[in-house]
Amino acid sequence: MRTPRQIDRQTLRTIMLEGLQDRVHFGKEAIRAETTSEGATLYFSDGDYIHASLVVGADGVNSVLRKQFLPDYEPEDINSWGIYGRTLLDQNEGSVVPSSLKTSGVFAMGPSNLGFFFTTMRFGEAPQTAFARFGVNQIPPITDDYVMWGLVLPKEQFPEPQGKLSSEMLQRFAQEITQDFHPVLQRLVKQADVDYTMAVKFRAGKKPTAWSVPRTTFMGDALHVMPPTGSHGGNTALRDAALLAEKLEAAVIQSESLEKAIGSYQEEMSKYAFREVETSKAMMKRFTIKNPLMRWAMLRAIPRIRSITNKPITTE
Repeated sequence: MRTPRQIDRQTLRTIMLEGLQDRVHFGKEAIRAETTSEGATLYFSDGDYIHASLVVGADGVNSVLRKQFLPDYEPEDINSWGIYGRTLLDQNEGSVVPSSLKTSGVFAMGPSNLGFFFTTMRFGEAPQTAFARFGVNQIPPITDDYVMWGLVLPKEQFPEPQGKLSSEMLQRFAQEITQDFHPVLQRLVKQADVDYTMAVKFRAGKKPTAWSVPRTTFMGDALHVMPPTGSHGGNTALRDAALLAEKLEAAVIQSESLEKAIGSYQEEMSKYAFREVETSKAMMKRFTIKNPLMRWAMLRAIPRIRSITNKPITTE
């Protein structure tokens, strides 16, 4: 069995931009789009605009295009917030996590509906070496192995003003919250790279019941944002991109309309993407359950049964 591997998103993004530097433009904030059966026009905050055959809303959970074209499908607030951080894997005293956890993803359930998860990002080859070998003419954004961690807490326990704290304040708050956690978890927070500490409000996308906008579609968090439980958000967005490209290529080869390609993409994407959304929501609900009896079962009874039977147990 192969060990599951993570991929650093900044590194992946840098690789995917290779050769496209003159095609990708930054600082162009989209504010709205106008579509017809013949194409679309995308307008920007600086007054500029561009005509296109198709507009893809891949602008994240706060997508302005989704708000314009699918105003009834704003993501729901699931009343949980997270503080994300990054900690170098190897520091002066050695690895910040035991060797047995260097290839594992861990979700720890804590008191008062708190949760903590972490996973290691270990490069199989130094990014500098890999970039040179593959001819990537860019500087690797990340060069060292690290641990990505997240503290999950109920919305009401997050300090005010929610989501507007500096990285330093968030990191100090995370240290206070985890002061009674396992020493490994405390160490991850204490030795984190403060500049990479950020707050995230967890939300879940709603499945549209109708798609009637010509020449516009969506992918990734712009449509089906999901809680981090399950770790399928990034994978699902990449699957979206591959599927849409496949449908558009087939339409060109078979001389079919873009509308048909978009409709086929949306039908298939909705099935797998919102299945992942519901799965992630269910997992988040189990991990943050408030009922004392159910939490006791999750933290004590189920692990005990599993250790006796050595068989996986799922709960609904």
